[in-house]
Amino acid sequence: MAYQQDLITKNFVDINRKKLLIQAREVFNSPAPEAWALKPGALFRPVLNNIFHRLNQAGIPGKWESELLSRSAAAGVEAAQEKLHSSTGASEERLNLYHLQAAFLVLFGGILLSLVVFLLEICFMFVCK
Repeated sequence: MAYQQDLITKNFVDINRKKLLIQAREVFNSPAPEAWALKPGALFRPVLNNIFHRLNQAGIPGKWESELLSRSAAAGVEAAQEKLHSSTGASEERLNLYHLQAAFLVLFGGILLSLVVFLLEICFMFVCK
């Protein structure tokens, strides 16, 4: 409310320092109080004050707040679970040739080694005859 009064004072004051907007009297009791700025002499101001007063007395804003907090908590849990799944799923990317370079190097190294051993066997076979 103080923030809104500050905005009204800064932006909605005429030359005679008369406020061009006034705030509704009834506010909801919540961690962040809500308020409504209306033009002075607005015909619907008493009606809005009455409606807000009745809503406040019935506990509707408290119910809305508790529902909002429970939905926020559920959304937070869901986001945490999704983040957990996405963090484990991030390591499961597709394999391509870049990832298989080491395996191919070992394969070609083994083939080259077997070729060298094969050639040595052939040489020893001709030398031993």
